[in-house]
Amino acid sequence: MKTRYKFPIAIILITTGIFLFTIKVDRVDTNLRADEGQTNGVILTSTSAIQQTFTTNRSSISNIGFYLRPTAKQIPAGDITMIIYQNSQSLDSATVSTAFIDVEGLTRFNFANPVNIDPGQPVTASLQVTSVIDGAIRLQLRELSQDQDPTTVSLTINSTTSARPAGFQTYSPIHPPLALQIGGLFILVSILLFIPSLAIYSLGAALIFTIPVAGSTDLKLLIFATTAIALSGMILLLRSFNIPRLPALFGAHIFAFNTWFLLQLADGRQIYSLLALLPLIYILVVFRARTVLPLPDRLLKNPSPLKGRGLGEGYSWLYRLSSLHSPNHRNLIIPIIIFTAVLLLLAAPSSLLVPLNDHANPRDIFLDPIQSLNSAKIIGAGWSNFGAYVGLINLTLAIIGIIWRIKKYWPLAALGLIAYFLTQLAPVTFFTPQHLTIFTVFSLAFFAAWGLLWFRQFFSLDTSGQFRKFITVIISLIALIALLDLWQVSATVWT
Repeated sequence: MKTRYKFPIAIILITTGIFLFTIKVDRVDTNLRADEGQTNGVILTSTSAIQQTFTTNRSSISNIGFYLRPTAKQIPAGDITMIIYQNSQSLDSATVSTAFIDVEGLTRFNFANPVNIDPGQPVTASLQVTSVIDGAIRLQLRELSQDQDPTTVSLTINSTTSARPAGFQTYSPIHPPLALQIGGLFILVSILLFIPSLAIYSLGAALIFTIPVAGSTDLKLLIFATTAIALSGMILLLRSFNIPRLPALFGAHIFAFNTWFLLQLADGRQIYSLLALLPLIYILVVFRARTVLPLPDRLLKNPSPLKGRGLGEGYSWLYRLSSLHSPNHRNLIIPIIIFTAVLLLLAAPSSLLVPLNDHANPRDIFLDPIQSLNSAKIIGAGWSNFGAYVGLINLTLAIIGIIWRIKKYWPLAALGLIAYFLTQLAPVTFFTPQHLTIFTVFSLAFFAAWGLLWFRQFFSLDTSGQFRKFITVIISLIALIALLDLWQVSATVWT
């Protein structure tokens, strides 16, 4: 592309990206659905003091909704006011006319501007009605289940604590993950127009991936480092097998952006972030064990051809590791293997050192977009021990890649298959086989790159140059959709 076109395109991309960063929407933070019926409600009067106290980890609240029901067919014209307090200080208020009460759903009290609060500290919402609607409105309550903590929400009626809280929802303003991700991509592309480097792409993509979870965790730097290392290492590995740039990025996205790493970090197993080094460890293994997936000899002797395939200067330092195939460093490979095994053994959580009552369904592990840390899919175990979302597009192309290249690369297919079957075993002391899912993801990522390459080659046979360009656009869109799918699901891990 000519330089004179790059500047206006970059300006448009950056401007659009910044605009997308400013978009905010309301998202449900607390959701306690009310029980219906007259026996499950309390009548609102102008003389009653009704206050709901709750806690939230958000730093602001945009609106609060309550389940309000009429006690008669006609509701007199009047107002209901909600005042929000924290630390005995009035923060803001919102008023709803009876004409706008949702008699079948949730009535929301919207603040003029989001109310800033101290996360984790009790917040009180007080409901007041005018005298003209005394006894005309009923506030619906909720019977808490055994797994719900009664100390996180309580209702007081005239200074007396009710056995049941009111059903309610709180909403907090957030930047939609998709808007942040696309905005980040626009800015990243504008940079790549002038500095086309896969190293910059790896760092930029890792940063974009980290942004949606930056506000809800203190592990921002660790998430960024883990993702950048996993993405860079997988790109390096796939490019080493002469896989073109776009398929290599496609496979690397799967390994770096699947939900396995985020789930481990969210549940306190930070040591597992070191498994982002798996592609680089594999490269070192291959340098010594040349019978398994050998790298081209010319790359071991002279890595300069990689520059022509887009690795860029940012990766040249990694190829200095090629000296490890020297006999003087022969013993390094055994400590590397032992180091990886020790990671797997030390990080087994005590919560899984009991037989499981159920096994994770492969569809839930790899295809279910609900990958939240709090997902209750397995009896007696947290979902962080199982989840590794890769998505339907990625899994389909991985299967195609396995069918196409299994004869040559069967050891990697076997690695993924064995790791998956081991995850079906019950945990034992000092070892949790469920965590081996990352090796299955590693195998799927490797073959997915080959699957996309097969797709491109199959539809490019005996076609004109224009049609090949069209196929390239289609493949690029497939890769983009698969990438955004991974990012969208990963952004929900902490919710």
